[in-house]
Amino acid sequence: MGSTAIKRRLPVPALIGTAFGGLWSVLGAVALPQRWMVPTVVAGLLVTAVLLVERCRKSAAGSGLFRRRAYVVAVVLEVAGLYLAMWLLKRYGLESYFMQALGFVVGLHFIGLWLASDQRRYVWLCVCMCVVSLMGVLLPSAASGHFNLRNAFTAYGCAVALWVAARPTRGLADGQASADPP
Repeated sequence: MGSTAIKRRLPVPALIGTAFGGLWSVLGAVALPQRWMVPTVVAGLLVTAVLLVERCRKSAAGSGLFRRRAYVVAVVLEVAGLYLAMWLLKRYGLESYFMQALGFVVGLHFIGLWLASDQRRYVWLCVCMCVVSLMGVLLPSAASGHFNLRNAFTAYGCAVALWVAARPTRGLADGQASADPP
């Protein structure tokens, strides 16, 4: 009758970010020599699974503010940006930079998530993914089947950025859960 149980919400944005971090880790594994691919895919998926379980144990934090229109605009611009990047890379024979273009465009879309939610962690994530992707452009690539430093660096950098951005945080003053990193 008089239950005092507290309802917890799953932290859906953190779960999505963690899962996409796992996807990026798989993309990083594909850039490694074939003999390392399976162990690194397994390791990335294990890290993702552990983080997903850990995040499910945390209740959702934040104000609940979400501006759907800003998010929809961000996703539409992200898809358009990816198509434009693919077209430009192909037109100029720069297809080997697709991973870096992907990381950069996906990173930029987090500006829309920041505008939609007022959570500064998305600005931080945008900057990290864009910087990692730009740094990746400066690294050498490799022939198929060999170590591709450029793509491995970019993909694992984006994976770590997503995993860190999705982590639970604590407020500095009151010890309550906070939506923004300190």
